[in-house]
Amino acid sequence: MRRCSLLVLLVLVAGAAQAAECVVLLHGLARTSTSMNKMQRELEAAGFLTANIDYPSRDYTVEKLAGMAVMDGLEACRANDDVEKIHFVTHSLGGILVRQYLSTNKIAELGRVVMMGPPNQGSAAVDELIDVPGFDWLNGPAGRQLGKGDNSVALKLD
Repeated sequence: MRRCSLLVLLVLVAGAAQAAECVVLLHGLARTSTSMNKMQRELEAAGFLTANIDYPSRDYTVEKLAGMAVMDGLEACRANDDVEKIHFVTHSLGGILVRQYLSTNKIAELGRVVMMGPPNQGSAAVDELIDVPGFDWLNGPAGRQLGKGDNSVALKLD
């Protein structure tokens, strides 16, 4: 995680301005915001404001989650009137949520989007495991949308 944190910091700091900047952190499927705590600490130590968003990744479709999670992050960042840039650091499903949101919305303050391990081309693992008993319980509706088949959200996004 230390290498990953350093890489994310280098990507964000490379374009950092003097104005206040906020980073929205979005975890992956079947995880919680706790999985992004170390990244949050590293970003705050580097001078960024953060919004580490917890969202119910196993309860809704990608489309519903995108509106919920991204909007929560934007609202948290915008609560600070000094914020001029909003960046995203995402893991797996979190990256797909940002892509889904941006497919129908604009973010005026958008800075950089750093995606760690997103299934941008769909996940073959989902296709292999989708019929295994317990898949739906563990991964929910969004999990079914992360494969490479007709139901793939990632493959339909620009």
